[in-house]
Amino acid sequence: MVINLCLPQFRPRIHCNKISADGYEVENLISEDLTKRSRGFRTEYFIKPPVYVTVSFPFNVEICRINIDLTAGGGQNVTGLEMYTSAS
Repeated sequence: MVINLCLPQFRPRIHCNKISADGYEVENLISEDLTKRSRGFRTEYFIKPPVYVTVSFPFNVEICRINIDLTAGGGQNVTGLEMYTSAS
């Protein structure tokens, strides 16, 4: 069974270490509003990598699959992706 744990009912928290472009806030990724969620997240055009996005959950999670759309658009390119997990 696959469950989207980034839906609001699971109370995920999200944080980014860089500023986002207007209308493309990192909170869009966990928004209840489907329009915002489909818009996604984008940093301002002048931001240099690395960009860290941290998603945390109020419970332990066993991750089997992560879906990420790397089509940036707007002249921005994604050249690498690293993922880290931790348990507290």
